[in-house]
Amino acid sequence: MPDQLETNAIASALAAATWTFDGQPWTTMAVSGSCGPEACTVELADARPGSHGDDVWIFDVRPAQGLVTVATSELRGMPNELRR
Repeated sequence: MPDQLETNAIASALAAATWTFDGQPWTTMAVSGSCGPEACTVELADARPGSHGDDVWIFDVRPAQGLVTVATSELRGMPNELRR
């Protein structure tokens, strides 16, 4: 993970923008990030037992401004009982 993304402010903004179907934390998570001259991309993915699939969140991050925005999200981590 690039150093400019490893700050409390960026971590807090990512946490505030990310949610789960039942409000419970993920049991397993993968994080990756890359940065260009002015902007970064962060991808968060989860895996939860008893879920249909994984949630994937992709964020656009402007570290100098402390801005984090959701670029896209694929929310497939809903509990299996909700699929009925």
